Amino acid sequence: MVLAVNIGNTHICIGGYENGAQAFSAKLSSEPPRTADEYALQLRSLLAMRGLGGAAQGQRDGQGQKDGKTFHGVMVLVVVSSAPELG
Repeated sequence: MVLAVNIGNTHICIGGYENGAQAFSAKLSSEPPRTADEYALQLRSLLAMRGLGGAAQGQRDGQGQKDGKTFHGVMVLVVVSSAPELG
């Protein structure tokens, strides 16, 4: 699965694509005062809701086999009129 992230001034659109088809999509609000850790928590929660909690490596079942729910690539697009100062 490929993870696509579109970061804009007001929203962050996230989608997963597998075999040329959209597997899921979601939208988060962009909030300048939000920290990187807060965004990470939101993204992890969003992926976990869709059974992708171990997104980077995949979850292992009782026999040590991966569940196949891994990301094989990431695309990030950033379109903002002015980037906030990073601290």
